[in-house]
Amino acid sequence: MRCVAVCALASSLAFAAVGCGSAGKPATGVEITAYTGAGDFDMGDGQHVSCAPGRPYPRAVTWQNRSKNTVILTTARPKLDRAPRVLTLVATQLRLEPRPHGMSSDGGWIYGWRWSADRARPLRVPAGRTAIVQWNFRMARCKELAGGRTRVVPGELFLTYRRGDRVGSRTIPELDSRIFLTQGPTKQSCARVLGGSSRVVSGSMTCGVARKAAVACHRVSSDGGTCTSNGEVWDCVAGGPDPRWQFGESCWRPRNKAQWFAVNWTRAA
Repeated sequence: MRCVAVCALASSLAFAAVGCGSAGKPATGVEITAYTGAGDFDMGDGQHVSCAPGRPYPRAVTWQNRSKNTVILTTARPKLDRAPRVLTLVATQLRLEPRPHGMSSDGGWIYGWRWSADRARPLRVPAGRTAIVQWNFRMARCKELAGGRTRVVPGELFLTYRRGDRVGSRTIPELDSRIFLTQGPTKQSCARVLGGSSRVVSGSMTCGVARKAAVACHRVSSDGGTCTSNGEVWDCVAGGPDPRWQFGESCWRPRNKAQWFAVNWTRAA
């Protein structure tokens, strides 16, 4: 995701907005974390998310104080007016990003906090430091997305803050923070394929299609790429839906990202 600078409280105060899956985290194309569900994709234009009733969904962005003064961040809200009944914001947390950038004290990525209903408290952000904003959503009424319908939550963030006695607010367009909501895929385990696989999983398509494509797309490259199966193009990346997969590979149809498959190969390419 790209970094966007915005000005507030005159030109001396600026924040940089970065969506989850950007600076400090490998850009893999498919987001593979303990909190990402089957069929969730981070494609650069935003997060493509599968809706499941009652599903908790955490989403994180960062804000960097590029001014020379301490700023108190009081509110950071997303715009949800286009999916008010499908995606509900339950709570927000505000924290300072640990140092070094992007890493927690135990060396893990900072974007894996658990979903929480705890309310945010104003956060002091010293000059040059970065605040992490975690939104905790809950999904409902996913049937409204039946028939292939998609709801797009705009990448607009409403921010309020204080510097000394001065109060400021800003609505910031951040296209990379959009959320594309679709009805959750049907996930199933499939028989293993030739070439040394231990697990094959498909989403919203038959095992026959997934297994045939898995053979054609066998280890495209460690950095990902495209492959063709039965005349159809697939986008693939390294990694799988289970972080324990050592040699995982995930592929999806570019025109319908809810249709995907993942393979855990028994050895490296």
